This record gives sequence, structure tokens and C-alpha cells, in this order.
Amino acid sequence: MSSAIITTAKEENEKIIISFVNGSLMMGTYANAYRFNSPVVNVYDWNLARLAQVVLPSSLFQAKGIINSYNINGDKLKIVSTTCLGPRKINALYTIYNFKAGKLDQMEYLEKKKVDRDDFVGSVMWFKDKYIVPYFSPKGIMNQSKFELSLAQNTYN
Repeated sequence: MSSAIITTAKEENEKIIISFVNGSLMMGTYANAYRFNSPVVNVYDWNLARLAQVVLPSSLFQAKGIINSYNINGDKLKIVSTTCLGPRKINALYTIYNFKAGKLDQMEYLEKKKVDRDDFVGSVMWFKDKYIVPYFSPKGIMNQSKFELSLAQNTYN
């Protein structure tokens, strides 16, 4: 079963952000999992005129789902999204979209310092000159009963 799933609908700095992914539900005997591909981020003004559309090359096959975090500061849209780079290798993709130029300024994978390769990304905490990415590590029976948290501090480029 495949469908478009809205992952975010919020207002920030006089702009409306709506993102969605193409998601497929995979049902198993013991657990269900989702496959999420290429989140699409749309930004609108209050007249519902689209200011930007960004397609992220993110993919995740995981029961936890995909998390996208957004920050709008001036003419820049900053996005951190979860992506899978291979078997049990999950990472965060950092993207900057420039509204004035109408294009991407930057797209890179964040370095995971002292974080396990299969830890998944939570909602980012945005600050004036830095941002903190929380990484969650599932532990316990079928990796669902307990989570350990690691924080990675990053500065804006």
C-alpha cells in the first residue's frame, strides 16, 4: 500500500511549510515498517503562492518513520532530514534553500561524531548561531522498549 503522507504542516516566520513523502506500508508477521522516499517540502506565503519546492534525496526504511526539521531565517530555509545510506546506516541530510536565488545553496550529510551508525534523527533544536541534532538509539526487545539519546551540536555554514 503506497500513499502520500503529510509529515509537516506549520507556520514559521510568516511562511507556511508543508512537507509530504511517498510512503509504503510493509506488513510483517511480527511488526510493520514503512518505506519513505524523497520528501517534498513546499513553502507558501499567506496568499498561498508557492515560494519554494525542495525535493530531498532522502530515503528511509524503518518503523520509526522519517523526521524533517525546518528553520526559516531571512531568505534561507534550513532543513535537516533523515536518510538511509545503506544497511543500518542512517544519517542526517542538511539542506539550505535560498529564497532570493530560488535554488539550493547547500546539501550535505552531517558528520556523526560519537553516534552509532544506526541511530535515527529526531526533531532538531534551532538556535541563533548553531543547531543541535538529537540522535536516538533503540535498545531492548525488538529495539522498541528503550531509547538512548545522543546530541550533536553543529554551526551554520
